[in-house]
Parts: sequence; C-alpha cells; structure tokens
Amino acid sequence: MKKSIVFILLIIFIFSAKPLISDDDYLVQQIKISYEPISIYDPVTGKYLGCINCSKFDPNSIYNTFGRYGSEYSSDSIWNKFGLYGSPYSLNSPWNPFTTTPPIIKDSSKTNIGFLTTNSFLFLPSLNPKRLKNKELENTLIFEFKDPLEDDNLLDDDPYEW
Repeated sequence: MKKSIVFILLIIFIFSAKPLISDDDYLVQQIKISYEPISIYDPVTGKYLGCINCSKFDPNSIYNTFGRYGSEYSSDSIWNKFGLYGSPYSLNSPWNPFTTTPPIIKDSSKTNIGFLTTNSFLFLPSLNPKRLKNKELENTLIFEFKDPLEDDNLLDDDPYEW
C-alpha cells in the first residue's frame, strides 16, 4: 500500500515539475557559445533565410537592416510583416502562432538544432523569435565566418610566418 502511494506521488511529481531549463533558454545558450554560424532555413524548400549569430555588418545577418535577410522590405526576411517569412498568417513564418512548418534552425554542419516559432503547442525544441527582436543573439564582434577548405588564400599561407 505504501509503495503504491509513493509511486503515485512520484509520478505526479515528475509530470508536474517544471524543467530546469526551457527549450528557449537551451537554444539561446547553444547559439551564444557557437563559434560557427547558426542559420535559419525554410522547412519546405530548404531556402536559406539568414544567420542568427552573425554581426549586423555581415550581409547574411538577420540583424543587417540593409541586407537581404535583415531588411523589413526583403521577401527573404523574417522581419517583413507582409512577406512569406514574416507574416503572422503565413504557414512558413515564425510569427504565426499556429504554424506547423516554422523555419528550421541549423548549425554550420546543417544539423537541425531547433525551430524558430511562436507556436507553443509544437513539442519540439524551439526558439521564440521575440528573443531575436531584442538582438540578444547578435554577435557584437565584427568578423566573417570562413571555411578554410573553401578559401584558397588561407591554405596557401604559411602558419608559422608572421
């Protein structure tokens, strides 16, 4: 009898306890500690939608207000309220609270690490785009992410030459 009561109380405790860290906070920490670009992609077409943790001076940054992915007038921007990726009514928009196809967040090796959405009913690791609006994840350093395998100049240099 005592064992069954303890077991029932344990089950109630497990399902009623809040997690120590939310998906939102976990993804924010993953993005903040990354030395490589974390980007957003359209889940249906795989179209690139910008870099989350790049400097506002980077042309691929979602914080570059003059760039393709940061301008409120660009069709590829999540900040365009009338566009496919910024409208609160579009199925591909992170701002639609009922979408089932929000943009995917991927690391530099194209591994899915979560979704960018305001839909709290999706039981997936997700990041609320309102946290991006606060520029919480914008990288303040001015540098570009480069792949040494693609940049011939980096391979030709002698690493010991100063």
